[in-house]
Amino acid sequence: MANVTWDEIRNLRADFLNLQLTETANKLSERNCVELIGLLVKEGLLNVIYTTDGKDIITEQRL
Repeated sequence: MANVTWDEIRNLRADFLNLQLTETANKLSERNCVELIGLLVKEGLLNVIYTTDGKDIITEQRL
């Protein structure tokens, strides 16, 4: 490891803590994800396989 000073470690720790405490502004809700996947399926851009209970889906590639 390169020569790292304690000040650099403290600064990195502070940056890390700040990142953990911030809210993500670009986070999609579950409902938005479902709508987006539904639109992609409807347009034929995504093929999915639904589970028997219909709560989960998987792509053919992941299967």
